[in-house]
Amino acid sequence: MNTGVKGRCSQHGLGTGDTLTLFSRNKMTAKEREFWTFLDMLVEQHPVVIDRPKGSYHPEHPQILYELDYGYLEGTKTADGEEIDVWLGSSGEREVVAVIATVDLVKHDAELKLILGADEKELEIIDAFYGKWGMQRGIVIRRERESC
Repeated sequence: MNTGVKGRCSQHGLGTGDTLTLFSRNKMTAKEREFWTFLDMLVEQHPVVIDRPKGSYHPEHPQILYELDYGYLEGTKTADGEEIDVWLGSSGEREVVAVIATVDLVKHDAELKLILGADEKELEIIDAFYGKWGMQRGIVIRRERESC
């Protein structure tokens, strides 16, 4: 099994801009398949609201530019009481292609954000976004496609 840490590693693990491929076997386990299916079901059951369109700036931090649409799944909840965050790729497809696990040492929280309809270049943009701003970092976890 390839745990596939791609890129360079620092003394504390992954470096900025690194990605993690957890499952690189071309065959998901039943548990992995079920995880991604449950995420798909969440997306199907809740409208995506884009509150930070591509090209907009963060309302509280004007130096932060959103290069892709960013929003949330309406009617969902996370541990902090907010809705589940969503990045939307340019395809506009609502398929969950990846998630990004983030940690913010200023807010003292960690989250799992959904990435919908993004291509490889857009996944790299999202990954880089979490290495630019202070004490926040993220790791993109791609949904592996099973071979037929």
